Amino acid sequence: ILLVGYLETKTIINLLRIPFQFLAPLILCLATVGAYAVRGLTIDVIVMFVAGAIGFFLRRSGYSVAGIVLGLILGKIGEQTFAQAMQMLHFEFSGFTGRPIALGLIIAGVLTLLGSIYGSFFKKEK
Repeated sequence: ILLVGYLETKTIINLLRIPFQFLAPLILCLATVGAYAVRGLTIDVIVMFVAGAIGFFLRRSGYSVAGIVLGLILGKIGEQTFAQAMQMLHFEFSGFTGRPIALGLIIAGVLTLLGSIYGSFFKKEK
């Protein structure tokens, strides 16, 4: 793999020399064909364009792309795990606060959230 990567480096460098005005339509065309090719549904292409537009506006507004991607990926996992834990505790939230490690993690999470909110409201302008 290292040998192939070393040999392809020159090709990739030449691709980066192509102006963005020519490269962007090619990327858009390949992404559209790829989205349609997976299941053969037009809705996949529409979802791709809507997600791209949302990502464009979020990035333009200053949101972190990495944070949004992590939230989308980990949010589903966290929700499933929370539902499973609530079923194990017979839907009583007090089961979380009865254990010291869980209580410590909940307190740390709340403090982190409150600190972030406090920092965004009362940050000093330079």
